[in-house]
Amino acid sequence: MLHPIIALGALLCPNEVPTFETVSAIQEATLESSVRIYDVGAWTGHAELAALEVSLVDPKADQATLRSALKKFAAAQEKLRGHDTPESILRNIERFLPTTPGPDFQAIALSRGLLAITATPKEHAWIDSYLEVASRTNTLVDLTVTVYKLEIGSLKALGIDEAPNGASIPSAKALKAKITALESAEVVSAPRITVNPGARANVQMYGKTAYVKDCEVKLIGDPAREVIDPIIEEVTTGLLVDARALPISDEQTAVHAEVTWTQMRHLREMKRTFGTSKTPVTIQLPELVEMKAAARFDVAANAAILITSIDRGGDGSDGRLKELVTVIMAEQVETLPDGLQDR
Repeated sequence: MLHPIIALGALLCPNEVPTFETVSAIQEATLESSVRIYDVGAWTGHAELAALEVSLVDPKADQATLRSALKKFAAAQEKLRGHDTPESILRNIERFLPTTPGPDFQAIALSRGLLAITATPKEHAWIDSYLEVASRTNTLVDLTVTVYKLEIGSLKALGIDEAPNGASIPSAKALKAKITALESAEVVSAPRITVNPGARANVQMYGKTAYVKDCEVKLIGDPAREVIDPIIEEVTTGLLVDARALPISDEQTAVHAEVTWTQMRHLREMKRTFGTSKTPVTIQLPELVEMKAAARFDVAANAAILITSIDRGGDGSDGRLKELVTVIMAEQVETLPDGLQDR
């Protein structure tokens, strides 16, 4: 469970540093980035451990107190497995920053749930907002990932630009209405997942194809006779969407999505002979095509992210090409307060 977080706002700089209005250009450059310490211990569970450590190292504590503190410490340590870690929080900060981190950006997880971050004032302001929103205990995010297959040329006919690296769409409803109006539109998948802010949502749509990779020659029985044993393996193809969503205001949700589309272009075959008997066997060699796209956008409740690619339609040169369209929506939902959830 997420807990409220305290971000220590004091800069680790001398108090006598002049204001930006009075410093020279050289001084301003040195002050552009600063180090701040953020306490995320209440969020990650490290604050509870730190409090229990005080009892464990108290030389005046009696054995009953020590045993109780040690038992509680072990239980709190076990609970850490269900919490976010300082490292996962840092990864989300780097993942969701609206722009590429500056050259001086550095983020390190310290002990006891502390984060040390070197960043610009603008980056620090965004991190403050991130930590405040991400630590809310009553906000979840509904992610909807809808995948369509369309005939080649459909996007152009609908006036929709191709977006292999993602594009922000102001109205998801209007986009879906355009697509579904086509008789040839096929909904491949439309899962909906509810996740904690910043948590990973994984959507997979895949198939497996078995093929003969090789053969082994074995001697069986007495007298020994030669047996040709095929080695069967499977290749996985399909769509994988890794997405994370983070409320950054009451109306806006930051979404980071990585889409991987793996397809079988061809299952090439070749003849080989095995053993002293020269037994002919057809060996198969899969030829795969993998396309990847990563997108990071801020979207409103009714907006969406559009990612497009090409579906090559299966094996061989006769496979029919299709346009593959992925539409990702994010909507914030509120849960009941902790005290009311079990009623």
